[in-house]
Amino acid sequence: MMEASEVVSFLSDLVKPGSAILGLIIIIQFLHTIIDSSRVYKIKQLELLQSCMKDRDSIGSIYIVEKLLEHTYKVHIPYAEAMVIMEHSKRQELFSLYKASCKYLDFSNRSFSLLPKFDSKRAVCVEKHKRQLIIALKYYTSAFFGGISLVIGLNLLSDGLLKVQFITYNIVYFAGFILISSILFKVAFNALMDPTSIKLAKKFKDCFDSEKTANKNSLGVLSYC
Repeated sequence: MMEASEVVSFLSDLVKPGSAILGLIIIIQFLHTIIDSSRVYKIKQLELLQSCMKDRDSIGSIYIVEKLLEHTYKVHIPYAEAMVIMEHSKRQELFSLYKASCKYLDFSNRSFSLLPKFDSKRAVCVEKHKRQLIIALKYYTSAFFGGISLVIGLNLLSDGLLKVQFITYNIVYFAGFILISSILFKVAFNALMDPTSIKLAKKFKDCFDSEKTANKNSLGVLSYC
């Protein structure tokens, strides 16, 4: 066993300039390893995706492509839709907007459009404000009741978890209220982080249609010439 003086001496040695520099070097190397591993993993993903693209008719390839894209963009993108986006000149922007837009998109004949009920500007505006209201209600309601559950749980903790107040031990009620508050806080967090937006869906459609517009303009110029 180390005596108190030895422990103090050991801790003081750790904070010496040399030890601090050594610790910094170790941290830098550790971060570099993580970043390098992440870079290698992304390269391997791209290589696998490229390999799958060579054999598009294979069921296995279709599944792998969908899973790779789902892992990258945190949303399931059907293979047929993914292939159309992949062929688009603005594919990166379309993929990044897909998660926020997919709820409002209709895909048919290798083309994306907004669902028929959102064709008008008024419908888009109504949906925008309706969505904001729903998110606000979900967030504030969940956070409010989650906070109440947490306060009740902490009061039970301060009273003593092994104390019997209502039929059984406080620890049972404490665990229940903490569980409820955790679920409600998760609902509030998910509502706050939900990217779904009719505005972004319209941006997705405009971005997708921009290539068609460019092609029409180029054809018009050629016919004029």
